[in-house]
Parts: sequence; C-alpha cells; structure tokens
Amino acid sequence: MRPNQTRSFTPMILVIMAVIAILLGMGSRTSPVPEKPPTTVESEAPSRNASSKQTTQPSSGVIKEFFHTHPQEGVRDDFHHLLVSGKISFVWNAIGTPVAAFGLVQDGSGGPVLVLLVDPELFLESYRSLAQITIFHEYLHYLQWRDGTIPESAFHIRDSMPHDEVQDWCKQKWHAERLAYYEACAFGREAGLVGDLRRGGPLSVVCTAEEPLFIPILKRVLTLADPSNPMCSQTWSTL
Repeated sequence: MRPNQTRSFTPMILVIMAVIAILLGMGSRTSPVPEKPPTTVESEAPSRNASSKQTTQPSSGVIKEFFHTHPQEGVRDDFHHLLVSGKISFVWNAIGTPVAAFGLVQDGSGGPVLVLLVDPELFLESYRSLAQITIFHEYLHYLQWRDGTIPESAFHIRDSMPHDEVQDWCKQKWHAERLAYYEACAFGREAGLVGDLRRGGPLSVVCTAEEPLFIPILKRVLTLADPSNPMCSQTWSTL
C-alpha cells in the first residue's frame, strides 16, 4: 500500500483520534505536579483559521520529502520503507491536532494490522520539528513491538478491556511511553528540534523537564495527552 492510500478500519479508530485531540486541549484543568509544576500544558495546535488547516492527507511527494530529510536514520530508511510497502498502514483522520499513534488494530478479517494513525496537520511545514520528534517516538514504539521489549498486548489500540486486564496493560503502556519519550526527547535535543516546539505544548513540557522531574511531569502530561488515561490514571499514579 502506497503512502497516499488509506485503509478502512472500524469507527473506533476515529473515536480514539478524537479523544487524543480532546485530551491535548485539557491542560489547564488538571492539578500540577507537586514537586515543581511545569508551565500550563496546552494543545500543540495554536488557534488558526479553518482555511489554514490541513484536512486532507498529504501528497506522496510531501510524505517522501519528510522522511527523506528526517535527521534520524531509522525513520528515514526503515520506518519509511515499512510505510511505503504497506507493512505498516497509514490511517488518516483529520481532527485538527498534529498527533500520531502507532499500534495494532483489527481490520475486519480477524487478524491484527500494524497502523500509524496520523492527523494530516502533523505534516504541515509549521509543525516540522514537532513531526520529526513525534514520528521518531512512534518509530520507537514500532521497535519495542518488533524486538519484544514491550509485550505486544500494549500496542493494541483499544478503548475498553476486561477489568482484570487493565492494570497489567496500563503498566505495559507506561513502560512503553516512558522509554519512548525519554529517547525521543534526547533525540530532539541533540537534533536542535526542542527549541522549535510550541512552548507549553505536551512534548515541549516533557522534553524540557529537568532529569529529577522527568517522570512526574511525564505522568502529568500523559493524563492530558494520552487516550489511555481514563483507564490508566489510577495505575499510573502508583508507579
């Protein structure tokens, strides 16, 4: 499957992407981290006229240029090839917030399919640095899945599950996010991308956190920007 093609999945995907966008805009509604609260977490997307928003999937040329100029070799070569070949499917959904998520979904035929859920906003030039860090973050999740460093069940995109499975799934999710954010932020700082991020946005808040505060700040941001929060907030608070 080529990058400018889409694949049909269940409506749950659209719901999950919408939840991500809603949570990203809730930064001022949560309690600060006790040790040293960061600045208010805001949505990554500044207010813009509707006419300036990207509501359709980018052209294959835009996607090719983005990956070919990405500063991280694995994203530039390996991840791009996986997406171009269709081994990982792009799933586009315009919700007006520059977000992406790697995971596994059921495609209707019974088997899980690797997908990269992406809002077209992410590929706007104004979000270049944000997109480079975000896509590397999702590539790290792919590597976690491929290498088995995080159990596969952590990558199944879901909005509900049996009660007795929630705690283990949330622990796996936390470890996956902690490792991916830590490495993606280190990459962003080394590549000089963090300074370009929207100040107060979730990724900026995490990537500019001083080492002792990285974990508590990441937990706070996940309660704002991760759709797993309704199921996982109680478990995450104990880790």
